[in-house]
Amino acid sequence: MRKKEWSLVATFEESDSMLAVVREKTGTVRQKRTVETKTGVSVYYLCKHERKFNCPYQMRQFKPEMRVVGVVLIGKMEDTIIYECAFEAIATALKLAGLPAFVPDAVMSDGDPCITAAVASCFPNARRLTCYYHMKKQVQRKMGPKRVPKDCRKPILEELRSLQLACSDNVFKSAAWRLLKRWKDLGLTLFIRYFKRVWVKGSLRYWYEGAALGLVSTNNGLESLHGRIKRFGTLRKRMPVGLFVKEVHRLMKEWSQASESQPFLSVPPRTLSLEVKAFHWSEDPTYMEFVAPQLGTGTYFMPGSCAGQMSYRRYGRCDSKPWRFKTFGQFVVWSKAYYRVFRNADGVLLCTCASSAKMYICKHSVAIECMKYEIYCFSGGQSCAH
Repeated sequence: MRKKEWSLVATFEESDSMLAVVREKTGTVRQKRTVETKTGVSVYYLCKHERKFNCPYQMRQFKPEMRVVGVVLIGKMEDTIIYECAFEAIATALKLAGLPAFVPDAVMSDGDPCITAAVASCFPNARRLTCYYHMKKQVQRKMGPKRVPKDCRKPILEELRSLQLACSDNVFKSAAWRLLKRWKDLGLTLFIRYFKRVWVKGSLRYWYEGAALGLVSTNNGLESLHGRIKRFGTLRKRMPVGLFVKEVHRLMKEWSQASESQPFLSVPPRTLSLEVKAFHWSEDPTYMEFVAPQLGTGTYFMPGSCAGQMSYRRYGRCDSKPWRFKTFGQFVVWSKAYYRVFRNADGVLLCTCASSAKMYICKHSVAIECMKYEIYCFSGGQSCAH
């Protein structure tokens, strides 16, 4: 059939609405041919009741136009004003892209005081999160000047690693004060003053998981992207502003096009080894007996590696009243005795264990889904899942 014999019926931005009209007008979705164009995809359909193809329709589906919006800020130094301009530019870019207003609940960055001031100015209701990786590096740098003995430095970093897993503000405050008391017994007076001023009471104190449970705890993703720009774009060389803008525009266009074949993951991927671990965990009679009564609820508590050192009743008392921790060591045992599995705002099951905090998935959350699925099957489809 010649091109001039086809007639354009309508244009669409989504394929579902296009197919609905095709069915209405032709009674079928039998496709004759598809033509890629710069502005979209032209799809040609044939009527079901006309075998001689003398009743054709052309339905054109337009691809959304790709709009690359770059934000380039030029200044002599990275001060508070330049970061405020950056936040305003991001808000403007999102508005131009037709996205919702830029009102974050939390902002993650390193310990730059200029960023802290800019966040307080532009987003007064947002919690200023501190990257745990940068926090740890800053603490390591201060250990020498604050007269921390070399044999104490590695244990302190291990203690900070445990404290970083605190799952709420109250738990963090209680455990942090117990840790400061422990350091006081070791005679680390200068280090205690520094740590309490900056990382317990200061504006950078939100460096633990419970500060924004289920969200990122480092800005390593952003640092990684920065590294890719240097490695594949600028080749680690200084460039004139004009050339740099062109290079960033090219990279953004390539990454945007690549996202069509490799979409952004909104749910963490499961590996075969993780599913095997979750299966064996869910088949353990001790764990099944403990978890089974909770499967009708929305929050689940799972026995951890230190469950034999603390009863579940004692765990519950400390969970509701964290100041009952007598020592920092008791907090460490408590944090590993039982884990809480919950759903975040997107409906993804998360856990308070270390694995879930870093990877957003663990054997506990996968095991819960497996056990709830079995109950759904055995109940004849009457699911009690939430």
